[in-house]
Amino acid sequence: MFTQIIKTTALIAMVAVGTAGVSATQASAANVGIEFQIGGFGNGHGHGPRWGHGHNRGPNWGNRGFCRPQRAVRKASNMGVRHPRVIRANNQRVVVKGWKRGNPTRVIFANRQHCPVIARR
Repeated sequence: MFTQIIKTTALIAMVAVGTAGVSATQASAANVGIEFQIGGFGNGHGHGPRWGHGHNRGPNWGNRGFCRPQRAVRKASNMGVRHPRVIRANNQRVVVKGWKRGNPTRVIFANRQHCPVIARR
């Protein structure tokens, strides 16, 4: 099988060299190129590492410029708020309530991309 791959590659190389020598004037008139690729996914389309996961849309594809309540709760939890829950959400802010160091606390996030913190109480 390996010898057949080598033979095929050699045949393609010979044909490429032969056509390049014959049509040298045409190549200078029109930008003609030959590209060989063994394996891989050169143009980024088709099967690849993210096949079935949004077709290479990227990790933040679902984030469309507003603060989702789940993200605000996760961010408040990462800030040390225990038992966080959303108590209010509108088009300007998302308010999360929970406990920190035994005291009730509240974190207010702007309803924008990445959920920036407006206030902590």
